[in-house]
Amino acid sequence: MKLKALLLALLPATAMASPYADGISPNELTDLVSQAMVAAGQRGEIHVSQMRGFPACDTTPDISPRSGDWRTVELRCTGTQNWSRAVRTSVSAATAPNRSARTQPVGIPVLTLTESLSAGAVIEAEHLTLKPVRDGTLDGLMTDPQSVIGRVLTVNLGQGRPVLARHLEHNWLVTEGTPVAIIYDTAGMLILASGIATENGQRGQIIAVRNVDSDRLVKAIVTERNKVRVTAKMN
Repeated sequence: MKLKALLLALLPATAMASPYADGISPNELTDLVSQAMVAAGQRGEIHVSQMRGFPACDTTPDISPRSGDWRTVELRCTGTQNWSRAVRTSVSAATAPNRSARTQPVGIPVLTLTESLSAGAVIEAEHLTLKPVRDGTLDGLMTDPQSVIGRVLTVNLGQGRPVLARHLEHNWLVTEGTPVAIIYDTAGMLILASGIATENGQRGQIIAVRNVDSDRLVKAIVTERNKVRVTAKMN
């Protein structure tokens, strides 16, 4: 009976185990840092050796630029392990936002998590909030809460991280190479054009489509089956 009681007592701890309890792999590290950079409107590559891994952490590490400069990113585990590590990126000093720029959100609002969730979790309304990101960082980001609520995560995702289409079980409304109707929403006017999808897209996802008349690639939000919408802020 004592052994059974001990096993039952251990079950909650197992269920709540951190996704990084066995350490952070190079791929997980790259994913964490890239999501933080996208949320901050930064573009650049993360310089992480495939031979390098980080220690275990019983929470999702906090990620921030060192002294406001995204050329060096700091990962800090605030759990019982309590460690800090630095990662270099290719972000240039010129693109690092100053203090005033960080207080003025710009760009299109995208969905981010209000709390950390594990792979297999079903996303509820209270798990989501909208956070603006800069233009040029829109690929795969989601904008419509109704397109995400009730969907299942396929990866572990930390609090404050953008929800990308690749993080969710697929539910394509647009498929690569198929004709789509492009609705341009600008200055209060709606203009309809014909296009071809250059990638798969789920409801609320931002994808690239080609305008047949102008032969120009544009970013658009998937709204319905084979329909997308372009707003002034997106291109």
